[in-house]
Amino acid sequence: LAAEKPPPIIPLQTTARRLRAVPTFTIVDGVGTPFHTYDKDSAGGFGYFFTSYTSAQYVLEDARNAFKKAKDEAAAKKERGEESSIGDEGGGGDVPDAWGQAQIVTIPLDVAMQLSVKKTSSIAQNGKGKTFSTYYQVIPETADLNAALRIENSPRYNERGRVPLFFVDGLTLPSKEDPDSVS
Repeated sequence: LAAEKPPPIIPLQTTARRLRAVPTFTIVDGVGTPFHTYDKDSAGGFGYFFTSYTSAQYVLEDARNAFKKAKDEAAAKKERGEESSIGDEGGGGDVPDAWGQAQIVTIPLDVAMQLSVKKTSSIAQNGKGKTFSTYYQVIPETADLNAALRIENSPRYNERGRVPLFFVDGLTLPSKEDPDSVS
């Protein structure tokens, strides 16, 4: 007989409720579809949820700069009469405008965690309609990782998918609507 797994220290519903209050930030296209980066080795797409807005903003700006560069290079090739291969495996494709419309939105951490443990698939946005496996990761801020390592110096936070969270039981903040109440 397999050993029974002990129940969680904190009930799952309590954990989910606590995670729901934690925002993560993800980058989506103009219609709200999360962006994925394609990994040729795994033949899958990776979507990211960031624990800080600043990290998401950095990635978005970097992607927009790469988008602008690719668009400029494609225009230069077109002007020279060369075929461009961006966004089209057969060549001659234009640079998709998805990054130009990209924005950062918030997703509760409980939703991000559910997506990170589920097996999902997505349809490529390059117009080819190809379906690929999708994987999600929550990316913690470096300062949070360093703080966790100061508390617990173990290899745990070097593993992929490990996100340190700091929770103070009973911590409440004054409500904006009614400063005398707490939420």
